[in-house]
Amino acid sequence: MTIQHHPSDETMAAYAGGTLDTARRLVVASHLERCDICRHFVRGGEEIAAALMDSMAPAEMSAGALARTLARLEGAGDSRTAAAGSQSELGLPAC
Repeated sequence: MTIQHHPSDETMAAYAGGTLDTARRLVVASHLERCDICRHFVRGGEEIAAALMDSMAPAEMSAGALARTLARLEGAGDSRTAAAGSQSELGLPAC
């Protein structure tokens, strides 16, 4: 299948920056699984953002920030794993 429509540059930049709402994020992620051109665009945006972050001075984290983050990641892991298994069985995109 040939992809004929692509998200706008602004939408893909927002995806790379993590600012899209859940519905649009899912649509773009599904598109990226099949589109090398858009994956390359997003990867470039992520690399630019990483370079900018590397040039910034480190910021002080609040007390307990690491523990809170790890707790959130632990809680999200179970639901994401279960969802991924059921999606692949239905032939849906992995995202």
